[in-house]
Amino acid sequence: MLLVKKPCVGGRRHNLNSLEKTCEIRDTIKRAIASKAAVRVAILQPLRILLCAGAGKRLNADFGRKYLFQITSLDIENYKAKRLNEHKVRPATVNRELALCKIIFNKAIQWGIFRLANPVKQVAFLKENNKRLRFLSKEEIIKLYEFLSGEALALVKFAINTGMRRGEIMKLTWHDIDILQRLIYIKDSKSGESRVIPMNETLVNLLCSLRKGADVSPVFSSVHRTAFENALEEAKIDDASFHTLRHTFASHLAMEGVDLFTLSKLLGHSDIKMTMRYAHLGPNHMAKAMQVMDTIWTPRCSEPEAEYLQLIAA
Repeated sequence: MLLVKKPCVGGRRHNLNSLEKTCEIRDTIKRAIASKAAVRVAILQPLRILLCAGAGKRLNADFGRKYLFQITSLDIENYKAKRLNEHKVRPATVNRELALCKIIFNKAIQWGIFRLANPVKQVAFLKENNKRLRFLSKEEIIKLYEFLSGEALALVKFAINTGMRRGEIMKLTWHDIDILQRLIYIKDSKSGESRVIPMNETLVNLLCSLRKGADVSPVFSSVHRTAFENALEEAKIDDASFHTLRHTFASHLAMEGVDLFTLSKLLGHSDIKMTMRYAHLGPNHMAKAMQVMDTIWTPRCSEPEAEYLQLIAA
């Protein structure tokens, strides 16, 4: 049996109540997930998903058997270093794990089962590099399609043509699809806000070919993870995941000159700063904007002036 020692805060011993003495972090994770206030956070996936995979699973593995008061800022720093140096995970992944840990302690403080300072607040989050975005080229898209079939192919085509997140796609039912008006209604997005995505001809034809069940039935029955990963391998497409399809949608629209505000609305970004990562893909939009000014302000040249300008240009 683990002996409980009273932690010392500011030179004084902190009296623990009965809840604090017996509350392990894994129990607090479960309670946090059950709390509606903690289910959705702007920078995280739903916490109920994170418990079983990703950040929640990692926190359970390293801290699950510890009591809350036993976890210090130094423990969190060591965890951060271990994930970076030993497990070789990306800074973004570590940051999401730290963010979840911070939420857990905040909820414990709110519920009165933890009366010390949140240890994660003293830990600096890592700088994330979002400049490089992996997206599929047109050639890679065609190659990927060659190694997919059936619903798996339809799923990938749908993702590339909508830019929707995998979770959003899997929640879709036929009730959310209006083929006559050519609209897709997303009710429960990561940002917590609903949005509407117009359908192109490809999507209309694809959905018409898939429609079989009732309005309440899901549009796609599975994420087809194995088929997708095998297709990537056979097509020799490296450094790609299902989320890459979302970046592919956004990147190709940006390269075709779609403005960032419209792109932000289609992607369901809560802050347009998230969409700015695609700005470098459409460098010609500022030049085109300046050319518009030519037609407004610049007076037309006379014929002699035009001939002179042509000579200079030659």
